[in-house]
Amino acid sequence: MDRVREACSATLAVRERFRLRVRLPLKSLVIAHPEAGSLEIFKDLIAEEVNVREVIFAEDLSKYGELQMKVNPVIGRRLGAKMKDVMTAARQGEFTLNEDGTAVVAGETLGEGDFEMRLESAEGTAAEPFDKIGAAVLDVSVDADQESEGLARDLIRAVQTARKEAALDVSDRISLGVDGDDDVLSAMAAHGEMIKSETLAVALNNSLGDGFTTDAKLTGKTVKLSVKKAG
Repeated sequence: MDRVREACSATLAVRERFRLRVRLPLKSLVIAHPEAGSLEIFKDLIAEEVNVREVIFAEDLSKYGELQMKVNPVIGRRLGAKMKDVMTAARQGEFTLNEDGTAVVAGETLGEGDFEMRLESAEGTAAEPFDKIGAAVLDVSVDADQESEGLARDLIRAVQTARKEAALDVSDRISLGVDGDDDVLSAMAAHGEMIKSETLAVALNNSLGDGFTTDAKLTGKTVKLSVKKAG
């Protein structure tokens, strides 16, 4: 489970770097690691945790980008004249990564804190190394379908908050009204069944009802919500 957590943490770091909110579904994630096969039993858990539609496991990291080493210059005090050879070898990709997290560069063994790894991945993807010898490679491209589903999930979150503010019981069925722009209405039309299922709404309307009303922010835009216990 430690490696699963590290892979998820690396993936979320990529999301944060590209400002891809967690409720926005992404197309795919490649977990590249020599022991990737041992993580496959956690496929559904990983997909849910980082919100991707597909998780791929691969043992060969080189297929997904160029692994680069950045040597910590502080170790020059320890290596002395050998530092120049280590830096040159690292820049040229002449290093060996060991399963214990160490690396051998120009005949020198580097340990934790001596270096960090980066992966230059293909266009449309971004990578974050983990466990020294692996990387999470995330497809960061976003299309209209993903934006629509992400907006629907943002709406679900807002409705859940409105339910609490209206002091509704968690099991109460509701009538839900939404007053928003065209993007919100399109997301409702495309993902209405998911919205109703997640919010326990028996009715989903494009106008406000006479129940509890509130404003919510969805990706910077204000929408109005009404929730009322279904009779």
